[in-house]
Amino acid sequence: MSSESASSDIGGDILEEACYYLHRLGMSFEDIAQKFQISQPRAEEVYSNFEHKLALGAVKDEALTRNYWESVYREAGGDVKLTFLSQDGFHHGWKSDLEKMESETLMMIFEKSKVFLETDPNKYFLNIPPPPGYDPLAFSRQVKTAVEVIEEILTKRAAEEASDSE
Repeated sequence: MSSESASSDIGGDILEEACYYLHRLGMSFEDIAQKFQISQPRAEEVYSNFEHKLALGAVKDEALTRNYWESVYREAGGDVKLTFLSQDGFHHGWKSDLEKMESETLMMIFEKSKVFLETDPNKYFLNIPPPPGYDPLAFSRQVKTAVEVIEEILTKRAAEEASDSE
């Protein structure tokens, strides 16, 4: 399969939009080309096409679209969106935001989220892969993922503090 044929699965308008926003967010044309399995000149071309459409007013630069592609960009870079608990209830945030929090705040979020999971009557099913289609435990699985990520962050910090004190 040629590298250009893989992009035929993606609509031209979507490819233009993706190339435009991802490049504006800092992704190189080389990386964009690799992700969409197209050539680098093709990535640059579709970026320019979208830029031209913006100048003509044929398409609009909307906040909702920018936010969507920012989420895609962040997730592609390893930053994941998480659902967790605090004293004020449920929240959504990025792993990178949690990494910036003070350890005390992070520990409180970890404990609240862990208590939620421990009191969930379906907690025993969270380690079983979800069924195809609708997952009735999706929310709890998201909190479980957050607990794992927070534990990883706290463990890394503890290891760094231990090595700094030596």
